[in-house]
Amino acid sequence: MPFSDAVAVASLYLALVGLLSTFFYIQLGQWLNGILGTDSKWHQVKGRTPESNYFDKRLECYFEAVQAYSPWTFLGWAAVTSFLIIVGLFLHILQSGLPPADAVFLSFYVSTPGYFFLGIYLLLSVVMLVIGYRKAKQLRDDVKDNL
Repeated sequence: MPFSDAVAVASLYLALVGLLSTFFYIQLGQWLNGILGTDSKWHQVKGRTPESNYFDKRLECYFEAVQAYSPWTFLGWAAVTSFLIIVGLFLHILQSGLPPADAVFLSFYVSTPGYFFLGIYLLLSVVMLVIGYRKAKQLRDDVKDNL
């Protein structure tokens, strides 16, 4: 395979990785912000009396907490992350078919930044997932106990 074709394919891979991971990272950020917003809303209505006047808002907090704690966010993250890892493997396979000098060039200028980006994506998304699921579970349990 000519080097220019390898660079074009690698660029396509990186474009796919960038678009998909950015889209999902934004979705993950909105999910976490929604959980934090529901937590804030819960703290505003939790101690209010009479409780009957705020029951609808308390129930809304419960439904939002249950929704946030569902496994679909994790499954979406797992699918996106699997795709990113598979693209990284295809990039590695692409490099292995090139002459050594071209493979080193592609590795240094394409693969290394790509793996660095994947590492940052994994770290931040795992932290967001852990914080989000912990907070959603805590919130769901607290609201359920106080309904």
